[in-house]
Amino acid sequence: MAQDRLSIAFDLHRSGSVEEAKLVYQDLLATDPDHFDLLHLTGLAAYEGGALEESVRYFVRAIRTKPDFWQIYANYARVLQDLGRLEDARACYDKAILLQPGDAQTHRDRSLVLQGLGRFEDALGDLDTSIALQPTNALAFNNRGAVLRDLGLLEEAVGSYDDAIRLDGAFTIAHSNRGVALRGLGRHAEALASYDSAIAISPDHANAWFNRCNALKDLNRLDEALASIDEALALDPRYAQAHGNRADVLQAMGRFARALDSYDQAIWLHPAYAQAHSNRGEALRSLGRLDDAMASYDRAISIKDDYAEPLWNKSLVTLLRGDLREGWPLYEWRKKTKAPYGDRNFPQPLWSGAESLQGKSILVHWEQALGDTIQFCRYVAALETLGARVLFAPQKPLRGLMQSLAGACELVDVDDPALRFDFHLPLLSAPYAFKTDFSNIPGQTPYLKAQADRVERWRKRIGPEGLKVGICWQGSTGPIDAGRSVPLTAFRSLSEIPGLRLISLHKGEGESQLRDPGAQMTVVTLGPDYDAGADAFVDAAAAIMCCDLVITSDTAIAHLAGALGARTFVALKHLPDWRWLLTREDSPWYPNMRLFRQTSPGDWDGVFKAIKQALERAE
Repeated sequence: MAQDRLSIAFDLHRSGSVEEAKLVYQDLLATDPDHFDLLHLTGLAAYEGGALEESVRYFVRAIRTKPDFWQIYANYARVLQDLGRLEDARACYDKAILLQPGDAQTHRDRSLVLQGLGRFEDALGDLDTSIALQPTNALAFNNRGAVLRDLGLLEEAVGSYDDAIRLDGAFTIAHSNRGVALRGLGRHAEALASYDSAIAISPDHANAWFNRCNALKDLNRLDEALASIDEALALDPRYAQAHGNRADVLQAMGRFARALDSYDQAIWLHPAYAQAHSNRGEALRSLGRLDDAMASYDRAISIKDDYAEPLWNKSLVTLLRGDLREGWPLYEWRKKTKAPYGDRNFPQPLWSGAESLQGKSILVHWEQALGDTIQFCRYVAALETLGARVLFAPQKPLRGLMQSLAGACELVDVDDPALRFDFHLPLLSAPYAFKTDFSNIPGQTPYLKAQADRVERWRKRIGPEGLKVGICWQGSTGPIDAGRSVPLTAFRSLSEIPGLRLISLHKGEGESQLRDPGAQMTVVTLGPDYDAGADAFVDAAAAIMCCDLVITSDTAIAHLAGALGARTFVALKHLPDWRWLLTREDSPWYPNMRLFRQTSPGDWDGVFKAIKQALERAE
């Protein structure tokens, strides 16, 4: 009779009626409490029904009854794994493999636990063993690709995913994961093709649509990215990360208010979603809601106290508000973000500002953009006043310009293995090390100089006629350029001022606007030999010294003109980069500079109206 009931329960279990099966198992255990198979099966039924802690109790009893049966350890390990007890799960898998070393699945399953413990090399070894035991198992190759990805071996990961797909061409997750590895390699178009393959196999695979959105975002195909993430959300409306990704796309499109709605939805579904809180802060910052942005950053940090992105973003708001002493320590978190700045590693210690530099040497190395180097190279001379021998490593294109830097620093290549020094300092850590505030900004302008022979050459080229206004309207494209570049046509009203000559200081992206017949204004260009050599800005510096005024958007030219002590007007977007602060018309970094700010996002007409009025009043 008991055997008949066990057969019925087993049939129920195999058919998916695990709760009914479990009740029969439990009833049978009441009369035979040490029956190994009943304990094992009841533990499995409890596990499959989601009752993990109950499952643990039955597995423990089963192991006590029959401690040398390998499969009970493998099954118990899966329960412990789902409970997050990874070390206990590993120990159970170890026991199972000791008793039965030839089971491919157990090696494969243990690799997942080892991966979760961060023991990637060991996980890879288990997967290699699993594949040796079962070389046609596509899942093992897929999982191997994931471990290789964790190890940063992305090319090898792609190869492993290719093996999985070779074994099972309809393996959706392998196609999608292959796309993730390709994206990590910067091969965004190929990643997109992999995601498309995954979706062709499984159109209802929300994660593939999610990943496809990322590839399209990388390719700056934002409308398609938005449509892709909407597909993911149509399939899974409670997919919190997809709501967050949708918000990221909207933010990249400049649709900040709509992005906030999606971040809020993501956070409602997943209140501890630190990345959504952090990125929500970015949207709020872009909207000028700085207090709310800081609150979002703080919420992200409360969830993950070493989360570099919101800590660094807090620094940008703090510095923008002019609280330099509070902002600089937070700014150091830039070194630990996903796209870090100033994070070069050297065996020599970082100079913190506390150590004596008398008789010591220090390597000051560049980070971020050319304009940053031009603004902060002023600290090189400040280091020399502390008794240091300064080795300064700017970007290679700036070495010609930096030869004019005040002081006796030695210009070097940061990658030169022969360099010898006692301390190092990322350039934009200098303000923190010097405890900079508005009262002690170093480097009286000018702290850079144009080459005299070049000035003379460009003076002859430009000529003496009229009020000579050098202009620049666009910096490097990319996320940093959002909203800061000015269309060349914005200068048209200035060209109407009698006697004023617009002289292009522009080089690179955006030059094509000079050839637009719709510009309807005259701009003097300086010819193909203008800054045509390997040294950036040496001709620009000379040309600036031949102008009566420079008018520019927030570009490296603004910093160059400021460092040269030239009279400069800077046109700023509504919420500018932190160094321009919030409301001032002057710049504490550059005494000869005047700032003209948008009163609302995108309002360049108002900015150039104010500039024209200042010129007409000869201010």
